[in-house]
Amino acid sequence: MRLSACIIFGWLALLTAGPIHAANAPNMVQGVDASPLFNYLHPQIYTTTVPLKMFHYLDGKLRLPGKFSADDPRGYDYIKYNAVQWAKRLGQFSFSLTGTGLYLASDPVASHDLGNSATWTLLEIEIPVGFRVIHAWSDELMKIPDVPDSAVNVLTKFGCRGTIHTMLDLFSTAQYTNSPKCVAAVLEVFEKLKLDAFSYAYGGGYLNVCVPASPKGEHGRAFVIMSDRWLKPGTVRVFNAQTADARDERLLIESTIFKSSFDYVNRSQNASVPSGLYYINLSDPGEVPSSYPAVIDVNKLAGYAIMDDGTPIYWPDLQGVSTDPDIDKWIQSNFFGCSDKPQYQMDAQ
Repeated sequence: MRLSACIIFGWLALLTAGPIHAANAPNMVQGVDASPLFNYLHPQIYTTTVPLKMFHYLDGKLRLPGKFSADDPRGYDYIKYNAVQWAKRLGQFSFSLTGTGLYLASDPVASHDLGNSATWTLLEIEIPVGFRVIHAWSDELMKIPDVPDSAVNVLTKFGCRGTIHTMLDLFSTAQYTNSPKCVAAVLEVFEKLKLDAFSYAYGGGYLNVCVPASPKGEHGRAFVIMSDRWLKPGTVRVFNAQTADARDERLLIESTIFKSSFDYVNRSQNASVPSGLYYINLSDPGEVPSSYPAVIDVNKLAGYAIMDDGTPIYWPDLQGVSTDPDIDKWIQSNFFGCSDKPQYQMDAQ
């Protein structure tokens, strides 16, 4: 009798738990089984296994004016605010891939032109271990299959009306204009995946140590930030032409900019520039020394990132100082796609 009661109770428990379990299933989104979409996204997700440094330029309009410390909290506040804007405003703008999202570049050479004037501001951001990124750009270095029909059907059930063929389409702000139901569902998918950013092919400085370490174009990737869960106080430094503290860090940044131009000009004549990597045009390539390290000289602009108005990224107190002789080690230890050791792990298939 007791055994029968236990069996009946067990069946009742299973019948009761069934619907609850289904409602809370990890692949259920707004009542839709989104398994085909999750199955498509998972293989392109990677998680950082080492801390990294990434960079963001502010132009003359958005700059932090005046003289301030590299640890000024306004740098952190700026990143904190903008880290959530891509998701917050998804579907409101259709003029660009990133919308109002915050981009991060892989080194201080890339995206220098976004500083745009003598009032440039450069932010250096620490990316922690466990930062989750999905790569959204398909090219010859990293082939990503198109979105399968089964995943498109899921998006249709979400109320998405845009034309979505590629992985990049899923992150293009133009796809979600005037589709609030679709936006809510897609953002829930991204949240379930714990995504902090998506990456795409942008460009990076030509650095010898990064070329063999980026078989899939890793060093040429830029990140568009999708959340602020990873961001901690004290992990953002901010620089402009008047910054006087953090001299060691500024010398490393300046040395990296110089080394990028040096490595390009002195590369093997038979070496082609890998896809996704670029360098800063020099006013006179002949000014680049034939050896490294070299003395920083603002009167010889070769080796310096140049803004559109001709202003170099430069600090007066570094005039006449030798570039860091061990800059390659710093680059390998801190820049994405520049280390001979693993920096990320793909999601389990």
